Amino acid sequence: MIDLDQMVVPLEALEPESPQELRDELLEALREAAAQRLPGLSIELDYVEAEQRFTFYAFVKITEANLEHARTLCEVELGEELGFDLWWLNTEAASFLRVEPPQWARFRSAAERAVRATIARRRDHRALAAFERWAAEHPPEGRRPAWHPEVEPVSLAQTTTFEVSASYYGGPAWLEPDAPWPACPACARPMELLLHLDPFHTPLADADAPPYELFQCTECGEGRLARAVPGDAELRPSPLDDLHCRPKHIVGWRAVDDYPSFGRAAAQHEAAVARRGDKLGGWPARLQGTRDEPFACPECGAETTIVYQLDSDSHAEHTWGDGGRLWLHVCPRHREHPQVSWECS
Repeated sequence: MIDLDQMVVPLEALEPESPQELRDELLEALREAAAQRLPGLSIELDYVEAEQRFTFYAFVKITEANLEHARTLCEVELGEELGFDLWWLNTEAASFLRVEPPQWARFRSAAERAVRATIARRRDHRALAAFERWAAEHPPEGRRPAWHPEVEPVSLAQTTTFEVSASYYGGPAWLEPDAPWPACPACARPMELLLHLDPFHTPLADADAPPYELFQCTECGEGRLARAVPGDAELRPSPLDDLHCRPKHIVGWRAVDDYPSFGRAAAQHEAAVARRGDKLGGWPARLQGTRDEPFACPECGAETTIVYQLDSDSHAEHTWGDGGRLWLHVCPRHREHPQVSWECS
């Protein structure tokens, strides 16, 4: 089946009725990932049907400026082109293309996320369509409103104009003037901000909730933190030079009906009804056997409320375990102490 280390994706096995449509959507997602992580390179993408594999090639014209360097790689003359397989880029080729090893690793990671996210989105769309047809005849109980975010990528320079009332992914955080940037308790490296959310300026319109922030260690993957933003906080840029989660401004919300994952009368729809993907409010799309249990407040034991769900390979550009999910949840009695929980399959 799928082997992302080799970028092998058997289209017909995944979607026998629409392999060409899947191919086109994957090519578009991979093209975007390559352009974002390897800017400045002329990249050609293709799908080799005989190998069931996506390929990435960069082509560079040989000029007087790069001829000497190119001849350390192979015999080549002025005006010719050199082609490089970007998926298997060796050190010498990377140096010629001026691609740093961390940048290349981020490109591969982004491409793998793009494939997983595209396949999952198409699968979920089919499952949801089937559920909605079934729900029209068997109205389920437990409806809650939820909202999927609509985002626009922004530059780090643009994030310097953000107000604390903005909601966004990645980049700067709101910290007290003398507070240190949150560090991972496992490896001590600065954690990345994944999400800044002001519930009052969202469809939740919760005037009693402060803005919240979610941090994740993208180095060792162990550390994560949910925090409330204090009133005297100031916007501070991330101390990390190379962000996994690139900044994205949440510019709108798409309303959907959300339902609990279990307790439905039709077993084939049990896993389809809680919306997957990033969302505000709604029900948690749980993944473990404890999914029927509520997230309890550690201070008083009361059931907490889901504020936000982050999914792997989505806007946060992070993967929790084996395609897991993370939730920001708060107790109505202890809004200043948000909690973070996650599960993987």
